[in-house]
Amino acid sequence: MESRDLLAYLGGLGAGVREITKGENSANYMMEVTAAEAPDGRDFADLWEASAARKAGDTAIEAAVEKGAAGPAPAAPGTAPGTKPTEYATPRTTQLRCSLVLAVLSLPHQLTDCRLTRCLCADNGVRLLLTFGFAVFMGTLFVGRGQVKPGASFNDMLGVLNMIFLALSNLGAVNLLSIIDVAANERAVLYRERASGQYSAATYVWSAFIVELPYLAAQALIFSPISYWIVQFRMEAGPFFMYLFVFFLSLMLYTSFGHAVLYFSPNVQAAQGLGATILVVLDIFKGFVLPRNQMGWWWRWVWYITPSSWMSYALIANQLGGNEVLVADDFRGGELTPVNELLQREYGYRSSWQWWAVLIVVGMIAVMRIVSVLAVQYINHQKR
Repeated sequence: MESRDLLAYLGGLGAGVREITKGENSANYMMEVTAAEAPDGRDFADLWEASAARKAGDTAIEAAVEKGAAGPAPAAPGTAPGTKPTEYATPRTTQLRCSLVLAVLSLPHQLTDCRLTRCLCADNGVRLLLTFGFAVFMGTLFVGRGQVKPGASFNDMLGVLNMIFLALSNLGAVNLLSIIDVAANERAVLYRERASGQYSAATYVWSAFIVELPYLAAQALIFSPISYWIVQFRMEAGPFFMYLFVFFLSLMLYTSFGHAVLYFSPNVQAAQGLGATILVVLDIFKGFVLPRNQMGWWWRWVWYITPSSWMSYALIANQLGGNEVLVADDFRGGELTPVNELLQREYGYRSSWQWWAVLIVVGMIAVMRIVSVLAVQYINHQKR
């Protein structure tokens, strides 16, 4: 018997038994109305025993038992004979589609909940506002310093590097810390729905990621044009779209990082503390404080697993990797050196490697999602 049939049965009893209201949890409704005798003194067990709904249910059960006794059921349409039944009633593509539809349709209902409204505003409205403010701040801080032209100094080259390092790390940190609170509320819903077998851990994790993509794209479209044109990086279409694309990837990666940290942590406070600690540690090894080639070999491996180091690699190699302007190399006592050679020797940046760096960032995003799936699948912080 479907739940809607049971709800219709209870609502049709009359005798003071109210019908379910719109949006009310069906399980709570049934427990509430059957917790005591009916208002007219009759017992619900006796009412059910004499009902047509009970007889129809018994008939359906008997038919299923007879069908099972006759042998295995034929394979469903489109299913190979002998295929074992899966844990979920629908394939993963259907689960993902339904999860996305549910996320979109539930937004109007969430906006009526003050707690969730604050959460959504912190994750979306405030995040977009901070992105705009940060774009203006970074642009005006490094205004007109986006290129190394003839006659430029070593500090002019460092200005380009500093802007890229700071923008990637700080904008990503905003996303990482702001997504944790929203993901925590979504995880509470997950614990209520996972037992019913509605969807797999992978479906949940990927739907949570896909729902974020429009907001991440909006952030990238706000930050990139403003900061790019104020700082005056290379005024060409190719470098601009590389800049836009890498910042979009950086937002995706830090958002995925925030999800992963939350899924591993028992609560929001622990997740924010863990996330902030990891950010501080990785900031030391991204190549800004000390270039990769100047690190001791025993610590250099950390550079390779730091996401912001590869994002910076892609942008710096794209903007300056082909620049042959001579600047005084402060690492070698002021020796005049082409910018591209200096970057390759001291920082390890090669123009030919910029797309490999992008590919590595994409791989890191995939790793973050896989780690999130494993955390949701095998770690349960629910308290009973």
